[in-house]
Amino acid sequence: MRETEKNDICVTLEDVKLKVQIEKPWQVVDNDTTNDFTTCTLQKSRDAGAFVEKCSTIDENLMLTCYVQSVKLSSLENFQFPLKVNSLCTIEAVRDLLANMQTSSCTNFSDSQFTLTLQLVLSMLIPLKSRSFKFHGVIWFIYEQMRLITQSVYNYSYNFLFFASFLQHFAKRLPFFRTSDNCLLPCYNTIRKITLTI
Repeated sequence: MRETEKNDICVTLEDVKLKVQIEKPWQVVDNDTTNDFTTCTLQKSRDAGAFVEKCSTIDENLMLTCYVQSVKLSSLENFQFPLKVNSLCTIEAVRDLLANMQTSSCTNFSDSQFTLTLQLVLSMLIPLKSRSFKFHGVIWFIYEQMRLITQSVYNYSYNFLFFASFLQHFAKRLPFFRTSDNCLLPCYNTIRKITLTI
């Protein structure tokens, strides 16, 4: 193993604390009460003074979690959180993506802001989705549609495929809903393949 590869590997949280290079705009958050390694960027505001804009936390199990304006991210580009890290390259790649993410409010709503907003709403829907109440099905449907929007390749859940299959075979309304562009549904061939395997 080459020396540079050896220096890149992190086995413990202490390795992370010793090896990670902190450059502006990132700052280390010293916290004696928890056993983690937290870095953040601050943004200044006329109204609120300074507040944490972006944050990454690595716990003692080397699980990396990221936040943007107090929103816990479930994914960022190809990374899914919490993410098990074992190399400095991974930590730096995530931090670079976070640093380059645009979060300021402006008239042009960028893709990163759209994704951030979707992740915020998804994180709020997750606790509601698991509770049973009158509108459980509606919350589930909204959650499923928003989750699909955040994916480059649609990965339908079994329940959603069952729902689409019902629309196709019993209500004969799948083509109507697909062409309306009001919801993301699998195409007829996808449903057909599934029903042929049953």
